[in-house]
Amino acid sequence: MAPVAPIDLVPSPIATGGGLLVTGNGLCLDLRGAEASEGRDVHIDDCNGTSPQRWKLNANRTLEVLGMCAYLVGDGTVELTGCDGRTTAQWQLMSDGVLTNAANGRCLTDPFWGARPGNAVVVATCTGGSNQRWSFR
Repeated sequence: MAPVAPIDLVPSPIATGGGLLVTGNGLCLDLRGAEASEGRDVHIDDCNGTSPQRWKLNANRTLEVLGMCAYLVGDGTVELTGCDGRTTAQWQLMSDGVLTNAANGRCLTDPFWGARPGNAVVVATCTGGSNQRWSFR
């Protein structure tokens, strides 16, 4: 029998994407108040397909909605800011669905595992749970 090449199990980065950004628990990344403005909280909510739920991961690794970008605040929360490419506003979506922040390597997380639509997302230690798995639809 011929030797079989090993399978690479390390997740690989996904360069870009766009659309509804959905958690493994079926909720969508959204904006509080449905407006894009500096300091606006980013949260999860029931998916409705409106423009505040239509995100895009750009080639420069920014995560953009309505012309503004999601960034990591010092306390681990996520808010909107101008898309200026700062490290705290750079994200990497991996093939296994985890979305990590470039500033600290931690994962975008739904802290309530889909149980509380409307609550803010946070950046936390990566555990691989469904509350840290994201996909564009």
